[in-house]
Amino acid sequence: MSEGLSLTAAAGAMGIARATVHNWMKRYPELLDSVERGRAARVYKLETDMLGTDEVHVVHARRFALVNAAPAEWRRSGSGSGSVTVAPHNHDRTAAA
Repeated sequence: MSEGLSLTAAAGAMGIARATVHNWMKRYPELLDSVERGRAARVYKLETDMLGTDEVHVVHARRFALVNAAPAEWRRSGSGSGSVTVAPHNHDRTAAA
């Protein structure tokens, strides 16, 4: 999950069903803690990928993933246009202001 995978994808990579992981999380509190840390690592990876790019399609893809990975922080509340504006990075820091 720290590479950006969802719980379902991580379970699939291990050759088990998502439901099996959920059953184990109920039975083993230490696994639940590990999964929660994995989810936090996933959000960190998605956010740093998004913040580190100038490519609009990458920003949109990461934002979409973040809305699902961390809905409490990334879902819009109230009214809004739903549009995202991305300004390119200024990599030339030597220019005079």
